[in-house]
Amino acid sequence: MPTPVPVWSEMLASVDLSKPVRPAQETWGRFLPEPSLLLGPETLEKRQLYALTWLRIRPAWLYLLDTACARVTSLPSQWWRDLLWGPDHHKSYLPTRATQRWQRIKDQFGHIFREQDWNRHGGYADWHGHVVKKVTESMMPRLLWELSECSFRYDLLALDRVLVPRRDDPAYEVEREELLARVFPDKSARAPT
Repeated sequence: MPTPVPVWSEMLASVDLSKPVRPAQETWGRFLPEPSLLLGPETLEKRQLYALTWLRIRPAWLYLLDTACARVTSLPSQWWRDLLWGPDHHKSYLPTRATQRWQRIKDQFGHIFREQDWNRHGGYADWHGHVVKKVTESMMPRLLWELSECSFRYDLLALDRVLVPRRDDPAYEVEREELLARVFPDKSARAPT
């Protein structure tokens, strides 16, 4: 990971963690998986699986985020873990919370992804014009950087939509997005290509 920005480190260190955590249904959710989620698994195999699964679903997911009428764009962190782990982990006939959660994920995403899109045994991903069969150690920093940058951009767009809710006029939506895009060197508020 890149070195932390001192002012951000100080600010995060001053956050009051003594209050109870809000229930998941009251939190914002994540538009993209937390970058640390790709680093967190204890085994190399699971880190590989998470990263490759993300790369496989990435184009469709970013397209979905760019679609104004998308139904599902913000997920609880646990859903991202389950989504990146894939269906093989959730093949159980016992009604556990994990299998029930996986069923809700399938219900939400069945119209976008087929279950075989998460095939953990084989396959490849296309990432910026390169065929990826295995996420190498040298690729991981670039992947994490891209994920962090995309998360920031989509969170900024979502925050703007909450704070400036007048979205009934498509021209106004374009104007707001162009205003936000000025923040970035590539003049785009969406994922860099």
